[in-house]
Amino acid sequence: MDSSDSEEEEEEETNYALMAEIEEASEKVISTARRCNCILIVLDAIKPITHKRLIEKELEGFGISLNKEPPNLTFRKKKEKGGINFTSTDYSFCGFLGNLFEALPVKALERYLLKLEDKVKQIQAEVDEQMNKKVQQN
Repeated sequence: MDSSDSEEEEEEETNYALMAEIEEASEKVISTARRCNCILIVLDAIKPITHKRLIEKELEGFGISLNKEPPNLTFRKKKEKGGINFTSTDYSFCGFLGNLFEALPVKALERYLLKLEDKVKQIQAEVDEQMNKKVQQN
């Protein structure tokens, strides 16, 4: 009985070590994918298309959006008044509520203490993705 118990414990420890290695490797893959301009997903032709959808959904969960154009947003710090100026050239972003949707990204960025410089910054990602990047840097 003692030898079987010790074998089970060793096997369990090996499984935990293997799971830790897999988790570490997946974190490296996700961090690399976040910095890429192009992500190529290679699938087995025999497997159903649901595998592609599953991979896309998992990437969306990590904040990586596939096949989406980044919104054209500009944030500028106002020198005279000390506020933030938000400009969107994509009018569909503002929706039918107009100024309300223009204020939402600014309030979200103020909440996460995004420090803006005097120069104009082009934000190449959605507001949620930009906030995630800033939170991870801090």
